[in-house]
Amino acid sequence: MEPRGPGFEASLSSFDGFNNLPNIVASDVPAVGLPPAIDVTRVYPAIRSYGADAAVPLRWLTIKGEASYFTSSTPEATRARRSPGRARR
Repeated sequence: MEPRGPGFEASLSSFDGFNNLPNIVASDVPAVGLPPAIDVTRVYPAIRSYGADAAVPLRWLTIKGEASYFTSSTPEATRARRSPGRARR
């Protein structure tokens, strides 16, 4: 949804799916008479995200703002991940 008006622009977004960055889960494999082994598995947790942003252009600059909410049923998926910053002129 992207409403626009004179000197104003806003949008809403949502995502319901799976994280494309896996969580790595390691567990030991019990083996009798064999050397110890570790089983490594990639798990792609389910995630849900909601967001909104708005922009107000002024004569010499544009004021922009955005916010988002992130949730998951997998506790490990909610640990903080840093995203690269952006700078625009």
